Amino acid sequence: MREKRLDVIALYLSLVFSALAVFVAALAHFVGLDFLAGALMPLLIMAALAWVLYVLVRSLEQGTDFGPIVSGLGPEGVILQRATRSAWGRDLQSAAGQHFVAGEVHFQGGCYRKAAEAFRHSVEARDSLATDLNLGAALLNIADFAGAKEILELGFRQAQRQKSREYEAAFQLNLGVLNARQGRLAEALTAYGEARRHFELLGDGRGLGDALINIGQAQAHLGRSDMALVSGERALKVHQGTGSGLGRAGALSCLGYARFCRDEFAQALEYLLESLEIHEGLGNALGQGHVLTHVGNLHFKQDELDEALRAYERAFELHGKVADRLGEASALVNVANVRFRKGELDAALENYDQAFKIHEQAGNIMGQARALTNIGSLLGRQGKLKAALETLNRARGFYLEVGGDSRGLGAVEKLIARLEEQAEEGESRSD
Repeated sequence: MREKRLDVIALYLSLVFSALAVFVAALAHFVGLDFLAGALMPLLIMAALAWVLYVLVRSLEQGTDFGPIVSGLGPEGVILQRATRSAWGRDLQSAAGQHFVAGEVHFQGGCYRKAAEAFRHSVEARDSLATDLNLGAALLNIADFAGAKEILELGFRQAQRQKSREYEAAFQLNLGVLNARQGRLAEALTAYGEARRHFELLGDGRGLGDALINIGQAQAHLGRSDMALVSGERALKVHQGTGSGLGRAGALSCLGYARFCRDEFAQALEYLLESLEIHEGLGNALGQGHVLTHVGNLHFKQDELDEALRAYERAFELHGKVADRLGEASALVNVANVRFRKGELDAALENYDQAFKIHEQAGNIMGQARALTNIGSLLGRQGKLKAALETLNRARGFYLEVGGDSRGLGAVEKLIARLEEQAEEGESRSD
């Protein structure tokens, strides 16, 4: 069922009262209807108030940074917490302040590497909880897990010492995202649960809704789709109350993913398309890219390869629009998966290689591991067993370097074992 849009209701009221005011003003000019002029002023006041309400709701829908800590879209559609300049609370004309503002601008523009550099300079000039939180969020978006872990744990300990529950919650949520990105979903759920507890005690609906979205996504990844649906529904209800467009879109995407995990494709697509519509209304290219990836996955699982390819290619364009290189790499891998399935192995290998080079340039170890796993699998399919095993062992080394992603490591080790067995059988036949 589609939710009621507060901005649409506010716009409808604005148009109705404005039209009534114009209509009454026109009628009042006729003889015998001049008494209607007395109703004109109240109608004009109501129209003005309705337009003010519409502007306010649209500002809230688009995530205007009213509070010191706000929501931000993170990797793979999760919700991160970041601080605004109002939370920094110091002279913004100072060196530290100017670096903080520059980092904020880069972050909002999707230039996460530049954002991380600016926030690091701000930390060096004058450390603060706000800057630590934002540096950690930027590092998460460029997959610098070691750096993110160091700064987020440091910030969390400082928040505990300063008895700042608001920052404790924000750091816990971002630490949960760190664990989730590294495949440690049980640890992620623990961190998300602590963040949710803090947000509930604070009465912070925005933060609570964000925590529930991330919890739902982690539950779905773990195969707990019933629990994921409960978390997603609660998140949607919370964010309908907060008026956050980003929050509603995230909750709907979570619900769509949970339905997808249950093979309930029609319902999943309905949620995802509604989420996509909200992101389009917000002009959020990054959000659109994430949702289209889910849409592509849905079509891919149903072997609707042309539809999947269109969704993935559109996601690639959108990630490129906001210079999200890691998002582009992820989309390239999905495009390659379709071409692999179609038997277009040379084209698929080219896409996998492009994705690997992006991850390599970005220093994203996990991304390199996953791209090499795909390349090794494809080389094995082509019968190039020696090259495949070399590639897969490189991937295994990257997984071991990152640690924690037992799913990826387990998958690559199974592939290695299978190809080694094939190689041994080939040698036996040649003997």
